[in-house]
Amino acid sequence: IFYVNQGYIEPNSGFNISWLMIALLATVIGGIGTEWGPFVGAIVVVILRFQLARFAGISLLIQGLILLVIMLAAPQGIVGLARDLRKPAKLARSLEVFKRA
Repeated sequence: IFYVNQGYIEPNSGFNISWLMIALLATVIGGIGTEWGPFVGAIVVVILRFQLARFAGISLLIQGLILLVIMLAAPQGIVGLARDLRKPAKLARSLEVFKRA
C-alpha cells in the first residue's frame, strides 16, 4: 500500500524507527500477551495521534508519559485492566502495586 501511494520505496521512507515505536506503543498500551491487546492498543494510538497532532512539538513527550503511566498503573495494558476490573481481588493487588511505585 505504501508503494502504491508513494510510487517508490526505500528503507528510510517506510521502515524507520517511528513505525516500530508506534507498533510497540500500541502493543504495550493494549496489553502484551493478550489476544485483543494490540488491536485495542492500535485504536487508542490512532485516536491519540490524531488528538495530539495539534501539539506537534510535545506530542512524543505526551505519548511517552501516557505509556509510562499505563505501564505503571496497568502493566497488563488496557485489556488486562478491563479483565482485572471483573475480578475485584486482582484489581486491589494491581492498585497496591501502583501505590508502592
